[in-house]
Amino acid sequence: MRHIKAFEAHGTWPGLRVGDWRSFEAQSATRQLGRMELIEGEYPEIRRAAGELGVSPYDVSVALLSGDVVVLDEGMWSRLENTDSYGITGMDDFEALSGGYGKDHRLIASAKDPADLPPPLVVEHGQGRYYLVAGNTRLMWMRAIGHTPRVVLGRL
Repeated sequence: MRHIKAFEAHGTWPGLRVGDWRSFEAQSATRQLGRMELIEGEYPEIRRAAGELGVSPYDVSVALLSGDVVVLDEGMWSRLENTDSYGITGMDDFEALSGGYGKDHRLIASAKDPADLPPPLVVEHGQGRYYLVAGNTRLMWMRAIGHTPRVVLGRL
């Protein structure tokens, strides 16, 4: 799994925009994972989400490529569709649910810092309607450890 150290440089203020792609790329001296690699790595999930939303994978990809990195505040998280993460109450929930999806929760939980993981991908598909494209297991783990995540937010 690739890691993103560049996101650590941004401050975390709930509900506020953390940065945009330009600042992410400027902060990423090592360029371990650029925006295109992030989208390409999650393309099967983008294709699946596009089908669910009734749009083309191209539209979802462009929305995410032009999106911003934002803090997933409680209001957004509570309305986030296509995820079980908001209801996670601890590590037992995380392990049980991620195992049910056939995901290796140990790989994600082995990260020393949640900011080291690629950010989950979210699209806003209507006023105040948010849909998780990729990163459910990452979000479940972050909820279990009480971390407020940063996500890439694209708008359709």
